[in-house]
Amino acid sequence: MEEILERGLDVTWSVNARANHGDLELFKKMKKAGCRELLVGFESGDQSMLDRMNKNLTLEQSRVFVKIAHRADLVVHGCFVLGLPGETMETMKKRLNLPWT
Repeated sequence: MEEILERGLDVTWSVNARANHGDLELFKKMKKAGCRELLVGFESGDQSMLDRMNKNLTLEQSRVFVKIAHRADLVVHGCFVLGLPGETMETMKKRLNLPWT
């Protein structure tokens, strides 16, 4: 990223990110360097499922991450998994009602 900024390169890029590592200043710098999108493995909208898969992530951390990314004008591409052991129709439906903003 530093090299992109130093050289004044005009590139657009995306990056994989973890939802428990949101940093507004870093995200703003990434945006300035051409980043447009963060790809994040949220995996589930149900805390018990996140705990079951040892994701070491809370739904609140995910919400905060999305808010910070949006403040930096970055797009968030969330990835989710359906049908893990212990998954029910109710836990799957929780993905549809996540209050991200």
